[in-house]
Amino acid sequence: MKTLLKVFFFLVLTTLITNCKSQNKIDLTPIATVNNEVISKSFFDYSLTKLRLLKAPNSKKKEILENIISTILISQKATNEKLNKSKKFINLKKQNEIVIKKNFIIEKMKFKKDKFDNLYSLFDKEFKLEKNKINWKKVFVKQKRKTIVFGGEIPKRDESKISLKTDFINKNYTEKILINTPIINSSLYDLLKSFSDKTFYSLRDESIAGQKLMWKDILITFHLNNYILKNLKDDETKLLNEFLLRSTQDLLKQEYLQTIGFTFSDSSTTKKYTYHIAEQEALKFYKKNIEAFKEPQSITISHIRVKTQKLADKLRSKLKKNPEKFKEYAKKYSIAEDAMENGFLGTITKEDNVKLPLFKEFGFTLTKKNQISVAFKTKDGIEILKLHERKTKTLNFNENSTQRLISEMMQPLKREEKLKKIIKKLKKEAKIKFFLL
Repeated sequence: MKTLLKVFFFLVLTTLITNCKSQNKIDLTPIATVNNEVISKSFFDYSLTKLRLLKAPNSKKKEILENIISTILISQKATNEKLNKSKKFINLKKQNEIVIKKNFIIEKMKFKKDKFDNLYSLFDKEFKLEKNKINWKKVFVKQKRKTIVFGGEIPKRDESKISLKTDFINKNYTEKILINTPIINSSLYDLLKSFSDKTFYSLRDESIAGQKLMWKDILITFHLNNYILKNLKDDETKLLNEFLLRSTQDLLKQEYLQTIGFTFSDSSTTKKYTYHIAEQEALKFYKKNIEAFKEPQSITISHIRVKTQKLADKLRSKLKKNPEKFKEYAKKYSIAEDAMENGFLGTITKEDNVKLPLFKEFGFTLTKKNQISVAFKTKDGIEILKLHERKTKTLNFNENSTQRLISEMMQPLKREEKLKKIIKKLKKEAKIKFFLL
């Protein structure tokens, strides 16, 4: 469930903690407040460190601070719209918090190698966990499969009957096994349902590594809060809480952005959101970006064929600086039969069936006269192309296909425009106070 936003935040988190420990100082004084919520100097300074902007001009630092403030305000709006109440978000938040807390403790203890194993050893010394004797052959139910008669068709998958984790668990057996520690009192059945897919299916496959991973997960995950309460200093706890808050806000921002049409790699459930484009607005965009609506119809090209990638790269580097040398290099270096004709291939249209399809594929990527292609490999050698002429046809504005293309191209612009208006309104209504950067 990683998104670009989440990955970025986790990277910032690790850097924050590492730098904080190396300086051995936590500064919780406010750099800014948003509706009475404090952005601490430690959080902001180490955000700048991660972005390599600690020594940047104040104008650039202010821009980064404005981005953090925007995230806070959008997350507050998302909360008001109850986007934090969905089961999906609650589960994502829990997983997120576990990762952050683990990273915090790992960095605090300065573990460099085998971080997870070292974290497990640390917890194992402090919180003894009695490992129940479990007959793993009884834990999971074997799934019955339909017999396929010789020559018969493989049954189609019934999408309405997608297997859940509980379908694989022997409930009668696992409910009787209790996992007990000072803060855990749960049946194995309930724990199995809460595990990640990786751990769960590793256990189902009767993997010894999966069983070891399960006990490590149980020990660490269920004792994180207890360890933090016992071992973190007051300023460390406050800094950790700010990391957790900012991370939750980052997730809430992503949830809200999906409601106005933004999509993310892991947001398969996002509803399609299409902005209306007025005709005059579409026409203005069309005229301003007319080059994007020109479809290539034919290209006139030449080529040089050599035996090695090294020579191809060398020639291409020289030709990019001086494309007029193409004829000379074709006669001197090309191993193709048309070398003495300067490697001239002639004109290729979109409908042509050429002997070497890659000539057409790479040739139509060229857009400017005298442009040199990348070197590409064919069955005969390494090829380099030069574009002499490119004929295009401008798409008619009134065609339905053109209208659809314009709408598709303008959707990201409309989303960004809407987001800027929302942020501007939220900042106008919020109580924001800046301190010295």
